[in-house]
Amino acid sequence: MARAWSFDASASRSPPPPSSDAAVTGGGDGSLGLVPRLPARRAVPWAVLFELMVVTRDHWAKLTPGERAHLAALLRKSRARPGNLTPGERRDVRRLAAKLDLPTLGRNLAPVARRLRPRPR
Repeated sequence: MARAWSFDASASRSPPPPSSDAAVTGGGDGSLGLVPRLPARRAVPWAVLFELMVVTRDHWAKLTPGERAHLAALLRKSRARPGNLTPGERRDVRRLAAKLDLPTLGRNLAPVARRLRPRPR
């Protein structure tokens, strides 16, 4: 016999107890807050990823908003297969990619991405 389950959104629940990977800190307003503990080696990749995003954004900003929308639409339409685009659309993608200056983007990203690689022990 199957048991019928119901969800009562109005039921109050007590907050879960702090886990071992969270620290209870006192806020300046007298409240308690949970702050996750992140080891330094786990926090660094986020900074590196942020730097990668900033460098990529600088190149993406070389296109006008209309060009960005057009390129995004063409890339969605292609679904990573150039054969899904007409010859004119492929020319548009090449023209917009040239405007992004992808070789320079790669040179700018390489030193940053190198920091994400695990170090040999």
